[in-house]
Amino acid sequence: MLFRSRRLRAEARYAKGLPVIMCTVRSSASDESKGYSSGVTAYLSKSGSPELLLAKIRELLGEGDSVSGPVE
Repeated sequence: MLFRSRRLRAEARYAKGLPVIMCTVRSSASDESKGYSSGVTAYLSKSGSPELLLAKIRELLGEGDSVSGPVE
């Protein structure tokens, strides 16, 4: 079942501006399209590296490459 990020954002006032990253084993173009249609900010297949996930998180937080080291 596809995650419903719009529902999350609608139900939680504090989550309206919260970026949602979908990490999934599904990697087809159709699945990615459904993910973005549901309101996610970023869609990553599980085959992606941890570095890619951290880079996407930093990008969404507006930090770019300015943060170095592991995220705790």
